[in-house]
Amino acid sequence: MTELQYFPSIAAYVSSIRGPGFDTRGDEPFRRMSFRNRCIIAAANGPLTLSIPVEGGRGVRLPYRDVMICEGGDWRARHWKSIASAYGRSPWFFHHADRLEALFRAPAGRLMAWNLACLEWVDAALGLEGLERRNVSIPDAPGLRDAITPRNYREYASCGPYTQVFFEKTGFLPNLSILDFVMCAGRSRLGLLGL
Repeated sequence: MTELQYFPSIAAYVSSIRGPGFDTRGDEPFRRMSFRNRCIIAAANGPLTLSIPVEGGRGVRLPYRDVMICEGGDWRARHWKSIASAYGRSPWFFHHADRLEALFRAPAGRLMAWNLACLEWVDAALGLEGLERRNVSIPDAPGLRDAITPRNYREYASCGPYTQVFFEKTGFLPNLSILDFVMCAGRSRLGLLGL
């Protein structure tokens, strides 16, 4: 089991399907420097971290389920612009762009609810709607809870290479956000994930 993440890494997403799933209870403390409020995509100059600002900033000391997204600033527009720039030339971008942009225009509120909406978007984009793994609440189930972090995500590569937009410039970048797989490989390549 792993914590519910913002467009989870490929390894966390695959683990959620094969294993006990994402923990949607959210009673663990919010942890800084985790994928709960950030994801990493492939941009022209290499990996790009997108981070959602949360109320309380670095000092937030709430259970994950109670963490609110800070609506000050324009993070949604910046994230959407970065995603469109990174994946605008990918094979699947125009197929998913309208629904993804609509997600970024919707009000956010609680971080966990936003992350669940992102997960549901990914499931639909990959044709995996209705998976039961999202409602798992087994506290001691084995898995990757807090194992995959922005500092070590490359160590958890879980699928073979596929063609990324900037592959010729950056080489293959492993275990990025599942968004990268959706945009570059799509549902026709689910076999690369072992699904």
